[in-house]
Amino acid sequence: MAKMTKTPMSGPDKFNQIVMEIPESPYENAFDSSFEKSVDSGSNCKLRITLRVFFSGLTIWHMKIFYLVCSILLSVSSVAAQEDSIKNFLRVNKEFCTGGQPSLEHLEKLKADGVKAIINLRQPTEYAAAEEEAKAKALGLRYFNIPVSPTDPKDEQATEFLKITDDPENRPAFIHCRSAARVGAFWMIRRVLRDGWKIGDAVKEAEKIGLRDHPDLSEFARKYIERHRQAALPSYPLSFGASLRASNPRAHSRANAFSPPQPAQLELIN
Repeated sequence: MAKMTKTPMSGPDKFNQIVMEIPESPYENAFDSSFEKSVDSGSNCKLRITLRVFFSGLTIWHMKIFYLVCSILLSVSSVAAQEDSIKNFLRVNKEFCTGGQPSLEHLEKLKADGVKAIINLRQPTEYAAAEEEAKAKALGLRYFNIPVSPTDPKDEQATEFLKITDDPENRPAFIHCRSAARVGAFWMIRRVLRDGWKIGDAVKEAEKIGLRDHPDLSEFARKYIERHRQAALPSYPLSFGASLRASNPRAHSRANAFSPPQPAQLELIN
């Protein structure tokens, strides 16, 4: 009789191992076949499936059918393993992690892992957002929803995102949308404007997070960064007044009250 066992493993390369065995046949001329396949679920967790089968009196046709069934089983197991993890999950640093849409069970796991806030960039009309919000609040998590359109993000939404992520009370935080593309765009903005990253490095990280093949979001992030970089610069040449204004705005105002004479007012003395 066939026997299947599942063994959870631990360690840095943790995986769940499933072993399926069909006992040796009592008949003569039996031949055995064994193969193994590991499936990466995308979140440092692997599903290892081992099939050990003993054939007896089977034709090549029977063997082909058997291997076809095994292939289907492995494919289904791969999907099941991926469903256990959050799509595109990435721990960016100790204060932020990112990913695609979490399940209600994922919220419980995030809470257990120390996450304090959920920042959701999806529009409520995309899915049952109310269930996610209710679950998060029931777990005692802070919950923020910025309804970003993947084709028409707004400046005020990126500004709100920066405000929320600036607050230490909202960390550690899990930031998500459907596939992490919107997350990648908004995180790219933060990397450049808050952390001082070069745009090229921020783009690479954003792509790793999920910003791939989304030109509208990429263009929005770049333009937002450029506009707000320019807005941060003064409209006059910097000199000693830059540090004066930063340390003492009133002194800077008084200094500006004494405007230098215009060229027409200068008098040449020979």
